[in-house]
Amino acid sequence: MKSLETISEIALTLSNSGNFDGQIRSVLKILGEQTGVSNVYILTENVSRTSSEKEFEWRGRGVLPERSVLQSVPFEVLASWKEELQKSGSFCSENISGLPDSLKAALEARGANSIVVFPLVIDDSVRGFICFDEARKCREWSPEELGLLKTISAVISGSFQKNLSQERLRASEENFHEFFNALSELVLIVDRQGRIIFANKSVESALGYSLMELLKMNIVDLHPEAAGAKYLKVIESLDGVRCEICGSEFKRKDGSLFPAECSVWAGHWNGMGCVFCLSKDISVEQESLQKFTKLFENNPALMALSSVPDRKILDVNKAYLSKLGYSKEEIIRKTGTELGLLVDEDNHRHIADILREKGRISDLELEVRCKDGSILNVLFARETIENNGDKYYLTVMADISEEIRLRRSLESQKERLKNIIMGTRLGTWEWNVKTGATIINERWAEMAGYTIEELQPISIRTWLKLAHPEDMEKSNSLLQKHFKRESEYYECETRMKHKSGRWIWVLDKGKVTEWDKEGKPLLMFGTHTDITESKVMQRRIEQLSIRDPLTNIFNRRYIFERLYTLLAEFRRNHGHFSVSLLDIDYFKRINDEYGHMVGDEVLKDFTRIIRTNLRPYDLLGRYGGEEFLVVSLNSKKEQSKLIIERILESVANRACICKDREICLTFSCGLTDCFDFDRELISVERIIKKADDRLYTAKLSGRKRIVIYDK
Repeated sequence: MKSLETISEIALTLSNSGNFDGQIRSVLKILGEQTGVSNVYILTENVSRTSSEKEFEWRGRGVLPERSVLQSVPFEVLASWKEELQKSGSFCSENISGLPDSLKAALEARGANSIVVFPLVIDDSVRGFICFDEARKCREWSPEELGLLKTISAVISGSFQKNLSQERLRASEENFHEFFNALSELVLIVDRQGRIIFANKSVESALGYSLMELLKMNIVDLHPEAAGAKYLKVIESLDGVRCEICGSEFKRKDGSLFPAECSVWAGHWNGMGCVFCLSKDISVEQESLQKFTKLFENNPALMALSSVPDRKILDVNKAYLSKLGYSKEEIIRKTGTELGLLVDEDNHRHIADILREKGRISDLELEVRCKDGSILNVLFARETIENNGDKYYLTVMADISEEIRLRRSLESQKERLKNIIMGTRLGTWEWNVKTGATIINERWAEMAGYTIEELQPISIRTWLKLAHPEDMEKSNSLLQKHFKRESEYYECETRMKHKSGRWIWVLDKGKVTEWDKEGKPLLMFGTHTDITESKVMQRRIEQLSIRDPLTNIFNRRYIFERLYTLLAEFRRNHGHFSVSLLDIDYFKRINDEYGHMVGDEVLKDFTRIIRTNLRPYDLLGRYGGEEFLVVSLNSKKEQSKLIIERILESVANRACICKDREICLTFSCGLTDCFDFDRELISVERIIKKADDRLYTAKLSGRKRIVIYDK
C-alpha cells in the first residue's frame, strides 16, 4: 500500500460535500483495492446497542455477497473484539481457527480465512468495527500495513463522528419543531404582514383549527377585531426589540374567547424574517406554575434560580439548603462567588466562558464548599431560561461525592497494585483463553532476558516457545484442573529458556477471572516469579539432607527411601537388585590406637575405594559407623559378589597412609538379593536383616570374607 497517497485520497474523498453513504462506499473501494483483500466492511451497533448491523461493504472480484452472515450478531459474540480494541486499538487474526466458535462460524460462513479489525470510535467509545477479511488464504499483515490501516480507521471514525453530529443537528431542528408542538403555550410564527407560517399543536387544540386552515389565515383572524388590529400594528413596527402584550384575547373557531398573555419578537424561520408569537392561556398558567414549583422544590438534586447577568441567587430548593448547610436568607441575592461556593475560584471564569460559547453547561465535575467548610463533589449543569421576557440561570448540581470517593479508591488500589508489582518485581500476564491473545509486562520479558519489543507479536505461543517441554505435561494438567474448577488457582513451578540459552525457574500462578455462559474459561490473569536462586538453594539443601557429612555418600535415610522405591518396582515390573552390607574389620582398634580423626580419614579413603569400583548407577550409602550399604541395580547376588570381591582385594592390597603411618584394612560383607524371598513376604526390613545376618556369619567365620548364602 502507498501510505501517503492512500491517506490523501481517502481524506479528499471524505472532505467532499455530498452523500455520506456514497463517500464511505468510495473509501471502502479504495481500501479494498489498495490492500487486495476479499472484503472490507463496517459493522455498527443497532439502536439498542445489543447487536451488530453491517451498513457498508466492498467486495473484491469473484467474491459472492454474504450480507446476511454478520447481520444482527449479538455483541456478546463480538466481546473479544471489543475488549481487544479497547486495549490495543486493533484485532488481527491471521487464521480464524483460533477465534471463539460462534464468531468463527459466522466468519467461516463468509468464507473468511483471515481478518483484521479496527474500532469505529464514536463519542469516545467503540460503537462498531472496521473489518478487512481475506477469503483466498491465511494472510499475514505487516506492522506497516496495520499501522496505516489504523490511521485510516481513525479518519473513518472521525467522518462517522462528523456525520453523526450533522444528523444530531438535523434531529435537533426536528426536535425544535417537536419542542414547539410539545409546549402547552400557543406558538405562532408569522411574517411581517401577519400571515401565519407555523403553528404548534397547542394552537390547533386551543382554537379548533387544523394546521392547513391556520396556514391560510392572518394573525388578526384569531383575535377580536380590536385586539387583532393591535397585534398587526405591533408586528409591523417590530425592530428587533422585544415587545410584550398583556391581556389579549384569542377567538376560537366556534367564536368563543379565552384570555391569554402574549409576547412577540422578531427572528428568522427557515432563512426568512419572521415574528414569533408566544401566548399563554392564563387559565392554566397557575396550574403549570404549581407543577414547576413542586418539581423545583422537591427535586433531590441541588437547584438554584439566579438572575442574568449578575448571577444573584433568586431562589433555591430544599436539597440545596440541606446539602450546603445554609438558610435561604443567607443565600438569596448573593452570588456563588460571594458565598465562596466553588473550591477552585478559576471555575467561575471557566463556567462563564462555556456559557458564552455554548449557552449551556452539562456534566461538569466541580468541588463545592459547604457552609461548614466540608467539600461536596457535584455534577454541574446550567441552562439559560426565559419567563415573561426575563432571562434566568437554572443551575442543577447532582451530588456525586460517593461516586468520586469510590473512583479515587479504585485508582488508589490500582496504584498500590502497580507499586506492589514493581516492588516485588513480578512478571504479569493476561491471557485470552479463547483467542490466545496475551499481554505481558516488561518484567515478564526481562526474566527471560528479552524486551517486550523483541518478543512481538506476543501471544500464548510466546510462552509455549520459551517453556521447557518436560514441564508442559504437568503445567497442562494443573491448568485443566483449574479450568474444571477443581482448584481455586493454577500454580506450577516450571522452566523457561533464557535468551542466553540457559534455563531459569519461574513460579507461574494464575486464575480465571471470566467464564463464558457454558462455564468455559475466557480470561485468565497471573504472575511469574523468578525462583531460580531458591531452586539452586533447594537442591543444595536436598543434597545436604541425603548425604553423609563425612564421606559425602548417601546417608542411611536416603538409601532406605530408594530401597522402598526399588522394591515397589520389583513387585510391579520384576526389576531386581541386590544389597551388600560391608563392615570394616577391627575398626575400633584404629580409633583407639590412632584417634577418631585418623579413623575419619580411613573411612573417607575406604569410601573412595568402594566408589571407584562401583557402576555409575549403583547406590552407595553409609549405614552407620564403619558399616556401608551397596545397592546394585539389575544385579543378582552372584554378580554383585564379583564386584565386592574386587573391592575386598583392592582394600586388602592398599594401605591407608595417615600421619606417616600405614594402616591396613579388611572388611566383611553380607550379601542378598530379591530372589532370596517370597514375592508376597519381601520387605526392605527383611532384606537388610538378611544382609546383616550374613555379615554376622562372615565375621564369625574369620572376617575378610563375603557370605551370600545362609548356613
